[in-house]
Order: sequence, then structure tokens, then C-alpha cells
Amino acid sequence: MIKAIAVDMDGTFLDTNKQFDQSRFEEIFKKLKDKGIVFIAVSGNQYAKLKSIFGVRDMFFISENGAVIYKGNEMYSYRSFNRYIFQSVVDDLNINNKIDQLIICDVKSAYILKNTSENFKEDARLYYHQLEEIDSLQALPDNDYVKIAFNINRETHPRLYKELGEIFKDSIKLVSSGRDSIDIIMPNMPRDKH
Repeated sequence: MIKAIAVDMDGTFLDTNKQFDQSRFEEIFKKLKDKGIVFIAVSGNQYAKLKSIFGVRDMFFISENGAVIYKGNEMYSYRSFNRYIFQSVVDDLNINNKIDQLIICDVKSAYILKNTSENFKEDARLYYHQLEEIDSLQALPDNDYVKIAFNINRETHPRLYKELGEIFKDSIKLVSSGRDSIDIIMPNMPRDKH
């Protein structure tokens, strides 16, 4: 007996234009609900982005590469970084590696620097519907953090992977999230397997 159906969003549930057949989905979703089968949307994206696609529904949303789970509109569970380790990673990227185009994700929102380029801000808003601009990455709000996202030149990947791996060992995992995008997540999350 099938109890749940989970779908990855980009390239699986959504087409290349980030769309889906809404009337067909409504029909299928109703049939699943009538049979007691739970529908689960899975993504590296933020819950707010998933909610903008599906609206508020009686389903599960597994967001931020598995770190944040919602049932409908209520947070079901989450797993966050150790705060000291997280801030150390942010500082290493921002201060030591001079990367200022970072997206810092907590369980409900994402943060970018006010002084980053307008193009970066515009791109970030496409994926992070709950996005706040802050003055400094060294004075982050006292929240539970789940991910760091950023873009770097592919030629920089090997050096950064090696450097961060040596410094932070098993405390973090770097995963590609498309093109030149990197997500830093906690080890043993679903995206860790890629």
C-alpha cells in the first residue's frame, strides 16, 4: 500500500520553465488525498518558495535540502547547524575568501548583504521569497541556520572544497546546486548523497 509520494521539484515535477499542469495536479492531488496518500514536495529551495508554487495545502514540504520540513503551513521539524561552526564558515567565506554574495538561510528567512549588487539581489529574490538585507554577516540575527548558498567560478570549486574540508572536516558538506552555485549544508542531509 502506498502511503506517500515525494517529488523533487526542479527538472522533475516542474518543467524547464518552472511550471506544471495545475489542473492535472489538482485532479491527482484530490485522488491522492481521497486514498490517504500524502504528497511531499522536496527541494533545496526555501519553504516560502515552495508555498508560492502550491499554496497552503495539506501536504508536506521538505525544503532547504531536507533541513526544514513543513506540514501544510506549520513547521513540522528542522535541523540546524551548530551556531559557532556556522558563523565560522560564514566568516571564512566572507572575510578570508572575500565572498560577499552569500545567501545565509535560517529556518524561516534568508539574508544577504545590503551592499551587494542589484543583479545579485534580483537573482536571490527569484529563489528566496523571504529575504532580508542586512549590514554585516558578522552580526547575524540569533536564529537557527540551515544553509549557505553562493555562486563561484567553477575553477575555484576544487580549492574551496579542499580548504573548507580541511578546516571544518565533517561539520559541513558542499553540494552543487546548479551551474556555478554551491550550497553548504549539514552532513547527512538528503543532498549529501549527490
